[in-house]
Amino acid sequence: MDSLINAAGRALAGGDPLAALKLVALREDPPALALRGKLTPTVLPPVLRAVHELMAAGLALRRVQAHTAQITLTRAQQAAELADIPSLSAEIEHACTLQSNRFVTGVTWVDGALWHGTCEGDESELRRIDPQDGEVLGSPKMPDGISVSGLEADGGERFYCGGRR
Repeated sequence: MDSLINAAGRALAGGDPLAALKLVALREDPPALALRGKLTPTVLPPVLRAVHELMAAGLALRRVQAHTAQITLTRAQQAAELADIPSLSAEIEHACTLQSNRFVTGVTWVDGALWHGTCEGDESELRRIDPQDGEVLGSPKMPDGISVSGLEADGGERFYCGGRR
């Protein structure tokens, strides 16, 4: 078993399913699929469930699985309504709106706040959201021509994401 599978198993055993999901979400090998099968999103608090479903929708879109993406976006909307965080609901609603080119390109959870990247045309934005009231706490200025694609944090002050100029 490789170190990521071991770390994901330890995270699950320690009661941190989101950390486990981050380690195996993009993998398709049998051990990763087995670990993902143990994660039941319905046991997560609504805000984490919404983030989980939003991530799943993003993965489905990248794999050109439109029907799966629509189902997971619907579940994300339902969880966001239960979480009662207006900006999270608005972002998911925006992701569901076909007349918009804006996409949520990545989400991560750091120091009790939801961070997510968005992209519309040539503009990207990274936002920090308060989980209690949904207020946007900050949005660092992105360099011109840089897009955010995928998002992860080291738990400190560094974010990792793909992008393009």
